[in-house]
Amino acid sequence: MNKAWTRVCLTGIALTVLSLSTAAAQSGGMIVAVIDTKKVFDNYASFQARLSRIRGEMNAYKQQNLARRKQLADRVKQLRELKPSSDEYKRLEAEIAQTESSLVTEAKLKQNEILRREAKEHYHAYQQVLAAIARVAQKHNISLVLRYDSQEIDPSNVNSVVRGLNRTVVYQNRLDITDLVTHELNQVARQPAPGIRRQ
Repeated sequence: MNKAWTRVCLTGIALTVLSLSTAAAQSGGMIVAVIDTKKVFDNYASFQARLSRIRGEMNAYKQQNLARRKQLADRVKQLRELKPSSDEYKRLEAEIAQTESSLVTEAKLKQNEILRREAKEHYHAYQQVLAAIARVAQKHNISLVLRYDSQEIDPSNVNSVVRGLNRTVVYQNRLDITDLVTHELNQVARQPAPGIRRQ
């Protein structure tokens, strides 16, 4: 992240803190804030890096599987050149059927493994997001944090309009702590683990 972007983020965070303080003064001490959790996840750098590694593994596996399927297609071509009554035909046919079955089973197992790993990453990241929200809320005396969607509604997209109509938070005025929480998460992720010195 470049210095200009960091300055913009910090300015936004400072303005959020100022508006939260103003809101607290005006509401008699209770602060309610909102957060766009999708935006937090999208900008949570170490989480996105972990997901990217998992998806990279899946893409590498798909390429490998594609190469093996090409080899299988070549074997099927060989089979067509043989006489169906020959022993070689029967042997190759059985080998092709076994390979096909193995490829299908292996692909399902790999997909299930990737989905489980992605689910674990999402769960782990969600726990970290909740912890960061709690830290930010305690630091700024926020009593309640509500999830909301900051994305603009696209009037030409029916799904976007329906999502917009179903929003729980329909209005908020400078109570968004999304950037504060994202900054907190990314700062914590950059800190070395206890007992480990950075070179």
